[in-house]
Amino acid sequence: MLLDVMKYSFINAKIRAMKSRLIKDPIYQQLLETTHLDAFVKVLMETEYSPEISGVDVKTPDISDVISALDEHLIKCYRTILQFFKIKTENDFIRVILSRLEIENLKIIIRGKFKGITSIMISDNLIPVDGVSNLNFEELVNSRDVEHFVSMLVKTRYERVLKDALPVFERDRRTAVLERPLDALYFIDLIRSIKTLSAVDGDIMKSYIGTFCDINNIMLILRSRLYFDLPSDDIMSMYIPYGYRLSKNEAIQLSKTTEDDFREVLAKNHYGRRVTNIKSLTDLEMGLLNILTYQTKKILMGYPFHIGTVAGFLALKEIETGNLKSIAEGKRHALPEGQIRESMLI
Repeated sequence: MLLDVMKYSFINAKIRAMKSRLIKDPIYQQLLETTHLDAFVKVLMETEYSPEISGVDVKTPDISDVISALDEHLIKCYRTILQFFKIKTENDFIRVILSRLEIENLKIIIRGKFKGITSIMISDNLIPVDGVSNLNFEELVNSRDVEHFVSMLVKTRYERVLKDALPVFERDRRTAVLERPLDALYFIDLIRSIKTLSAVDGDIMKSYIGTFCDINNIMLILRSRLYFDLPSDDIMSMYIPYGYRLSKNEAIQLSKTTEDDFREVLAKNHYGRRVTNIKSLTDLEMGLLNILTYQTKKILMGYPFHIGTVAGFLALKEIETGNLKSIAEGKRHALPEGQIRESMLI
């Protein structure tokens, strides 16, 4: 226990300071009550987002500039944590967690190349990952097509999984064929990294990452089944077997559901019993993400000298950024406050 205190005392002090600056309910309410995007930007200027948001035209803000500013602030927080968290094993684990941003950018490029979107438009949609990724996204964005893009990832950890999936993609022409192996690789790397942590840290992260994987599987299975009517075998080939409370048998049952009975089938597993009043898959996804949000807040309570304090704060910061994006998009489209709140995790 003393070693844990010594290991985490400095980073805990830094996180306590950063956590105190998270957006509080009164500011959220103020942002929700703004009438247009320009008013939203003015309120945000009075928060710690000011350095990034100051580059946005306050009078006629463009939503893409607002989103970019929010992303820049998030990445700055990630870089700060990596800078002050000096212990190699734990720092490496946090870097694996953050590699999801790198993977999201790879997916954005895959979709863009498949749809024939220009390189400039693809670049505009990328998440800024300076300091948390070593990939040259400028070169990757300028690849000729999906096949050329995959060939440019030679000697990276993504090379093998994408090359293995490429023949199926060329046959089926579905980007999910390439995207899902990236998700699987992410969880495989996380599970491997958890094994390098102390017993206490490992137990905390197993349940958290396992829940994240379960939610990922549930949404992939139901979207594939209800939106694209894929057969169970095809869906289960994309199943990631590193979950926590969703058994493979329960996943198989979900992969055979219909629009009429998926709620009944879902209600038989751990997650379905905790999410009620499901009118759509969007409702389900928000309910599942609220479970993860609750778990995030839970690991930040009590004894603070463990890896969960760091991972939990990073997750809360990402949730905050997502909430601000939801409000910004809502103001852009003049949505009512209640509708915007439904898309937020608080």
